[in-house]
Amino acid sequence: NNPHAMIAEIDDDLSTDDFSSLQLSDEERAILEGRSGTAAEHVAMRTLCRVASISDAPKLIPVTQAHIDGCTYIGPGGRRFAERLVDMGGKVKVPTTLNSVSADRRRWAALGV
Repeated sequence: NNPHAMIAEIDDDLSTDDFSSLQLSDEERAILEGRSGTAAEHVAMRTLCRVASISDAPKLIPVTQAHIDGCTYIGPGGRRFAERLVDMGGKVKVPTTLNSVSADRRRWAALGV
């Protein structure tokens, strides 16, 4: 898996997004524009900026910890997105927790989880 090809594909999918009104630090803007950071950081920043834009947030805020609430297995698309981030070397930058209650404890292996 070529991280640069993955970025190009994702950027093509998101090419209509306009984050010019979102107030970003110089570091955040460099990661968003692909001038800094890893492939996974670029994809994560695009995702964060898209959520901020949809939520009408004026800027991103620094965090020291996070919780991933929407980690339910929702099908191949969600799994493929997570796998791509892993393939690109994606890792959390702050201590992070998630919910595992929604996992099918009987059929998790058959689901490929």
